[in-house]
Amino acid sequence: KWAKANGVLPMPEGYDPIQQVIINSLVFVYWPRYQWHLAGLGVLLLLSGVWLWRRRR
Repeated sequence: KWAKANGVLPMPEGYDPIQQVIINSLVFVYWPRYQWHLAGLGVLLLLSGVWLWRRRR
């Protein structure tokens, strides 16, 4: 009813606006803001793993 009265498409089954807001905030806010921090953490973990692996050999 509401969609037809306002000239918009109806929401698909299973659509959750809260979940969509969370996804959008992760993709468009947090990922651009913290991608270099996460990349640095990944490099640090990789180097630590290599160091431990070489130390045990």
